[in-house]
Amino acid sequence: MAKQAVKFEINLTYRCNHKCDWCNRLVDTLPIPDSDVSLEQLDAFCQRVRKDKIEISRFKVAGGEPLVHPHFLEALGMLSGLYRDGLVQWFWVLTNTMAPTYPTLPPGMSWRRSPPSSKNHDPLLISPKDLGFDAKFGFGERCLIQTLCGCAFEAWGYAPCALAGAYAHLLRINVWSPDPVWAGTRELCEHCIWTLPRAPRFRLWDLGREGSLPFPSGTLKQALADAQRDLVRFPRYQPSSRGMRRKCQEP
Repeated sequence: MAKQAVKFEINLTYRCNHKCDWCNRLVDTLPIPDSDVSLEQLDAFCQRVRKDKIEISRFKVAGGEPLVHPHFLEALGMLSGLYRDGLVQWFWVLTNTMAPTYPTLPPGMSWRRSPPSSKNHDPLLISPKDLGFDAKFGFGERCLIQTLCGCAFEAWGYAPCALAGAYAHLLRINVWSPDPVWAGTRELCEHCIWTLPRAPRFRLWDLGREGSLPFPSGTLKQALADAQRDLVRFPRYQPSSRGMRRKCQEP
């Protein structure tokens, strides 16, 4: 049986140079401090990919806005080695196009530009559980975010998807692991709107934009108020042999 390539997204930082309405990293409502991935953490990530020979079909460098990371070019230089080693097929660097200048990317990488004028973030703070829906995806069968973006890596470790970190800080749930993870937990996913099938998800988004349902929904409204008053500081990922021992379990 052929080895299945996976997808990865790295949230290089949660800092941003813009505040989009309904930001899916909560930059507009819950700035998360100390979110820059260090070069040491990044080196450990690259070592892990090489050691386990993880084949990545698509890799996205995201944020926040990646360009505000203080070591942006050094980080890209380290990651580009994975492309040269044949471990990454497609390499995208996401940007909101608000930076004054744009450097030339290393070979194999390309910009994916999404200016604020063209973005249409969907309301994130609508909890299916609050509205009587059962979570269908995310902790068993993959949700759409997990399918499109795969596993995430950020300052606190590996997370089951690119949005998990924002929800984790909001709900005070430590979702990070020293090893790649490919499924979320019910505790987190039941409050994520992406766990719903397409039709009810789009309907709730429309109602949220119209103001026809409470927004944020009850649990997330209280969680946001609590987090804005006293944000939990989760331990940052510590590169060590522990995170290198276990072979990556592919989905």
